[in-house]
Amino acid sequence: MPAVPHVPPRTTAVTASHPRLVADIGGTNARFAWVNAPGDGPTHVQTLPVASHVGPAEAARAYLSGLQAAAGTGWHAPRRAAFAVATAVAGDRIEFTNSPWSFSREAVRQALALDALAIVNDFEALALSLPGLAPSQWRPRWAGLRWLRAPMRRSAR
Repeated sequence: MPAVPHVPPRTTAVTASHPRLVADIGGTNARFAWVNAPGDGPTHVQTLPVASHVGPAEAARAYLSGLQAAAGTGWHAPRRAAFAVATAVAGDRIEFTNSPWSFSREAVRQALALDALAIVNDFEALALSLPGLAPSQWRPRWAGLRWLRAPMRRSAR
């Protein structure tokens, strides 16, 4: 008789890395959310105005303090985070072109006491999410582009 497959306990290396903080940061707003466990979708989504915070660490702290107050004794600070940003990402320094925020990736990681902080361009984040979408989440976008299928005509002058 084959052995029963081992089911790891809830506190595996994968689950120990949760909860996670995720953010989509643009020039006007920073949207934060919480991912409680592997496979879970984001919850507790909150939008904070960029202009109301000195930088992403301060905005994240404001978001996290609200969650901590709501969770009470069940609070577990995130050990990992991922931020999608509306600017180019290369190296440690992140400079927004459409907001006053400019920051060091490592300084934000340390300020939030994270083991890891991933920062990617927001278009890269979107592209990385596509393989995880279920067919029910797909939406055709061709309806507004009918002219692409129409034959080309010379314009009258």
